[in-house]
Amino acid sequence: MRDRLTNAMRGRDADYIEVRIEEGEASRLLFRGQELEDVARTVSMGGCVRALAKGGWGFASFNDLSSLEDMIGLATVDAINKLIGQKDGFLTILKENIETVISETDNNIVSEIDKKLEELQLLLHTLNMKLAIDIMLT
Repeated sequence: MRDRLTNAMRGRDADYIEVRIEEGEASRLLFRGQELEDVARTVSMGGCVRALAKGGWGFASFNDLSSLEDMIGLATVDAINKLIGQKDGFLTILKENIETVISETDNNIVSEIDKKLEELQLLLHTLNMKLAIDIMLT
């Protein structure tokens, strides 16, 4: 298990990855009246992944160890998406800096830059969603 976890985390674009795995067992006795109708025992295994990438935190959970590698990738993509999602402060500072630089020129340029930034933001969001879907489908 240790080698599998090490290999699954190797080469990821994350500063920190944490994987937690839990195994559970349950037994069930089903009575109908005083008659024993069913006896069952189940064993389940699952867990969660937290990833820190580019300053953002991502999370993914799984209930099948065969998807562990995909969930590590998904948590990393989620972290990057969350960081991009916290763009308001970044965009405000960027806009103020651009306005300062071009304050002596036409104000329509600021509107054009805003439009281009929104288009870029939509494109990045679309690409990240496609990447997340591709990871889930593989």
